[in-house]
Amino acid sequence: MIARFLHHDWLLPGYLVLCIVLGGASAAGALANGLVQLLAVLLLAAMWFWDDRRKRYTFASAHRWFGYFILAVLLWTIIQIIPLPPNIWSNLPGREILTKSLEMFGNEADDWRSIALEPEYTLASALSFLPPLAVLGLGLKAERRSLHLAVYAVIGLAIFSTAIGIIQLLQGPSSPLYFYDISSKSTSTGFFANSNHLATLLLIAMIFSVSAIPGGSSLSRKNGTIAAGAFIWLATSIYLAFNLLVNRSLAGFGLAMIAIAYLLLMLWGSWRGRFPDGKKLILVIVAAMSLFPIVVIGLYDWLSEFVQQGTRPETRLLFNSLTWEAVKDFFPFGTGLGNFRWIYSGYETDAILQSNYVNHVHNDWHELLLQGGVFAILIVGLFLWALIRHLIADIVSERLLDKPERWAPYLALLMVLLHSIVDYPLRTSAIAGVTALCVVYILRTRRFNPHLLN
Repeated sequence: MIARFLHHDWLLPGYLVLCIVLGGASAAGALANGLVQLLAVLLLAAMWFWDDRRKRYTFASAHRWFGYFILAVLLWTIIQIIPLPPNIWSNLPGREILTKSLEMFGNEADDWRSIALEPEYTLASALSFLPPLAVLGLGLKAERRSLHLAVYAVIGLAIFSTAIGIIQLLQGPSSPLYFYDISSKSTSTGFFANSNHLATLLLIAMIFSVSAIPGGSSLSRKNGTIAAGAFIWLATSIYLAFNLLVNRSLAGFGLAMIAIAYLLLMLWGSWRGRFPDGKKLILVIVAAMSLFPIVVIGLYDWLSEFVQQGTRPETRLLFNSLTWEAVKDFFPFGTGLGNFRWIYSGYETDAILQSNYVNHVHNDWHELLLQGGVFAILIVGLFLWALIRHLIADIVSERLLDKPERWAPYLALLMVLLHSIVDYPLRTSAIAGVTALCVVYILRTRRFNPHLLN
């Protein structure tokens, strides 16, 4: 019975819906996040003990380098919380702040302590890996129909979130549809606490919607016209792009250049019945990526009257500058996962304390370097290496280069990685779960094709 439940077509999309609806904040919404994490534990345990249908899509066989990445994350998390003798931990870089605090309160630094300055924060942070891991496990074993339903769920919830966001804007900052006390009020946030994270979801949903425009196939072009199904997905893509304007995320504007370039390429291929040379398409995408810093930096003054009035880019640069000072003090071992806020507060200036509450550095790569040290760089490098190996394999096997509809999971993942330079989308269960779905599509070399749903 449990094994049959694990392979139900609606299990993966159903759990992903819960991740998006309940996991829209990184720190707030502890009960909602706790429920998503508890369900992840139950699902992972069920997959481990009761899955009697042995499919070839498992963690080991899908791609061993992604398996090494998961093991590396688990191993480094365990190492960070292992207690060390006083003569070892007290000599680690940056631990002077802890020893001085102990001496101030009349205590000797003679207790065993871990690399993580506050190991309970590290454990709490490690629990956030559970939802994407559950999505990955379910996705690697799911049938094709379940995978497509999961993408439908992402697109549907993105559209529903925009409707919530419009109502939030109409009702103002006091709207009861702002689900978190600490939220980007006066902007559209949907199910999220941060409007930038809604922008990430909209971009991913737009990429998958664009990929569903069946370019170059008999389903897309009939008697010199584009089929009705392609127009539906085109309308969905344009609607999501329009709501990026409503959302007013500056990073969303910049990253939209990539999604719009992808849309134009798919339309061109659908109309002509074939796509241009794959190398030319890659050049177009790279050119669109180059517009990202131009839009975010070069056009900021022009956009400043329109975009959301949040933390200004120059203030975020100051956050990064202060975080870099902390990185140098705690390098190469870091402060431990989840140990940012109370460490960063020791580097804040009075001006920042009076005008901003900084719970994250708004650059997840930088924050990860602070918390994980050089080992975090190696682990992220392992993930990127696994991704690049898979990308090269797809290109060599001719599954990717001249088939832009298969680019969707790679482009969606690229959106998240680029957005992490100026924010922290992966620290929400919602975006982490959707990102895991993108990895599943990459590992299984699948494409989102709504015509294959039935």
